Amino acid sequence: RVDLIAPGRSIVSLRDPGSYADRTAPTARVGDRYFRGSGTSQAAAVVSGGVALLLQDRPQLTPDQVKAAR
Repeated sequence: RVDLIAPGRSIVSLRDPGSYADRTAPTARVGDRYFRGSGTSQAAAVVSGGVALLLQDRPQLTPDQVKAAR
């Protein structure tokens, strides 16, 4: 059963110059500041940002309430 779906393909985010990903995938660079990534690491960042916005609006929520939010 899927609880949550988040985009995780071709997400442009800030680049970490000199990181493993930066060194091994130079074609994923988008200009000097950004990097195009895919996979669960990118999807996790999208979900974390959404949760941060939810908690900014409703800081009293518990982790279980966040999971149940619709």
